[in-house]
Amino acid sequence: MTPPTEPTDTRRARILAVARRHFGRHGYRRTVLDEIAGEAGCAKGSLYLEFPGKKELFFAVLDDVNAEVGRRFMDALAGVTSPAAWLRTGLEFTFETLEREPLLARLLADEPDMPILREYAALERKRADAAAGVQRFRDLLRQGIACGELRPDLDVDVVPFVLAGLKFLHLHADLITAGLIDRRRYFAGLVDLAMAALLAPSKESAS
Repeated sequence: MTPPTEPTDTRRARILAVARRHFGRHGYRRTVLDEIAGEAGCAKGSLYLEFPGKKELFFAVLDDVNAEVGRRFMDALAGVTSPAAWLRTGLEFTFETLEREPLLARLLADEPDMPILREYAALERKRADAAAGVQRFRDLLRQGIACGELRPDLDVDVVPFVLAGLKFLHLHADLITAGLIDRRRYFAGLVDLAMAALLAPSKESAS
């Protein structure tokens, strides 16, 4: 009697879950497909039926992580209408996500300029997503300036990239603080500093 065939979507989901752990633990270069297949309980040939190679599997994992983070991000911002509050919540969410998601932290720490990440970012769909995201960010900044929450002299073309660069400070938090303050307190200080640079001066301080 022929054993029942496992649904493809079930096998794919299991492989992705195992691969996510391996990439988060070992980084891209040191992750081995044979080990992923073994832990996922499938033959290596079955893995290749789902993903042609290591790069394609890695990209699929990144897509899954990005989608999950995107959903959590929208949940965190639900009901937030103030541009300034949106920026603060977004910055806090970024550091919280890097703390809880080992894969993202590993990718930043493990050769952040590695070619595989550049190749992923260069995919046409990712470039389109990034361009749309930057444009939404710039629109938010303009909205904040128009309503008087943000400084009118902000360079809205540059600010999205400056704020995005703050995430790399997460890599060096322990080195910077030397264990003298809690990591979360350090991240909160970074958020406060960034917001102080963005917010329009209060009427009291301006007078």
